[in-house]
Amino acid sequence: MIRKYCNQLLNVICKVFLYNSLVFILITVFIPTLLLSQGTSQKKSGLFTDYAQFKASKGYSYVEIYFSIPRNKLGHVFNGKQYSAELEIEVQIFLKDSLLIKKKWRNQESVSSLDEIHEGQTYNTQTAFYLKQGAYVVKNSVTFFSSGTTMNSELNLAIRPIPKDSLALSDIELATQIKSNVKKGLFVKNGYRIIPNPRNMYGYTLPKLFYYCEIYNLSDLTDQEDSSYYVNVSLINENNFSVVKLPSKRKFRQGNSVVETGLVDVSKIQSGAYTINIDVTDGKTALKAFQKKTFFVYQPLNLSTKKKATDEISPNIIDEFSVMSIDELDRQFKMGRYIANKEEKSIFKKLDLVGKRRFMTEFWRKRDSDPSTKVNEFKIEYMKRVTYANNRFSIGKKEGWRTDRGRVAILYGIPERVDTFPTTMNSRGYEIWYYYHFHQGEIFFVFVDLSNIGSMRLIHSTLPSETKNFEWKKLLY
Repeated sequence: MIRKYCNQLLNVICKVFLYNSLVFILITVFIPTLLLSQGTSQKKSGLFTDYAQFKASKGYSYVEIYFSIPRNKLGHVFNGKQYSAELEIEVQIFLKDSLLIKKKWRNQESVSSLDEIHEGQTYNTQTAFYLKQGAYVVKNSVTFFSSGTTMNSELNLAIRPIPKDSLALSDIELATQIKSNVKKGLFVKNGYRIIPNPRNMYGYTLPKLFYYCEIYNLSDLTDQEDSSYYVNVSLINENNFSVVKLPSKRKFRQGNSVVETGLVDVSKIQSGAYTINIDVTDGKTALKAFQKKTFFVYQPLNLSTKKKATDEISPNIIDEFSVMSIDELDRQFKMGRYIANKEEKSIFKKLDLVGKRRFMTEFWRKRDSDPSTKVNEFKIEYMKRVTYANNRFSIGKKEGWRTDRGRVAILYGIPERVDTFPTTMNSRGYEIWYYYHFHQGEIFFVFVDLSNIGSMRLIHSTLPSETKNFEWKKLLY
């Protein structure tokens, strides 16, 4: 069923269903351009940074900066008793090209055995500063003493004013775990131990999204008056539709400022970009405040949520193709051509209307990852990736699925990390997409805007079946 022309996309599926033992470990995660607009950027493999802003006094905000580093990159060395790793972290904060703050410190981690360290684990840390309203650039570097190597990232901080008197929310901090009633520790805030997730990635390996935010300036508590407030949490997809809406929570405040924490199960959400929206209503004044945060979900293609045969479903594949014109069928096959083999391409060209309808039904049927259900999970996920490509990479009249970036996203999924380099006076714009779930290890794709009109072309990849140009950097100039 699965042929070599399906490349790594179908190889992954084959391994899961044949061996039932494939584990997808998200070493790092995709950071699309959408996240870059929020301020997060990764310049070297593995280092991810993010931030959250909280209210302070005298016009300042308390700004936390979070770091996520692959634990297996720390370089643990045996010291006679145990294995230890030391790293130096440096943060430089710039305001209008002027260095405002510079901070450097060292961290150390020790383990009794290297068996405690596994691929996919992260070493997290954080630091904090008091900053006033403004647009800052933060340059971060992490140096590993055992190897002398350095990872860098650049972070754009947009520090907004938090009102003194009107209802307001802090930024939303996304986390992998939150525990209450904790008094001390690096990650402790207001009695909660919050393990940050600077990658903002959830899904198969992180099915629960934890969130933390602070609510400010609730109305004063007075006798015989309403002391309640209401919190609503929802997850919104890229098309502005709600995919999860938690039950509205009615709470009773003990003061003007309170903490809001919770979790959302995202295990059944498809791959893509989402926002978590939190809105608060003061029960006494009916005033409202709102905050949101973008995050991403990555689900392996074959691990998409499956519906039972008794579930209500949309029209099946046979009905879908039986009413299509020959032009519509041609378009459908072109969108699926990335997983079609030479024989299928040759046969399809020779068929009439009825033949093409039957062909398309069989084309997707034999790729169905679970024939026991009425829906074709593989086709659903494939077409969702087509939609993602169209939304992201369409240029002019050329639909996104027809572009190089669209093809790669359809075949291999949303990249787990994206480095974006805009066009400058001296260099063409380009992107590097990273994937970490292939059996070969890290795989990357290089796209370059050769025409300087935003149309990225794939010019090099480390995946054996893809195009090669080991001197691709020469095309940037």
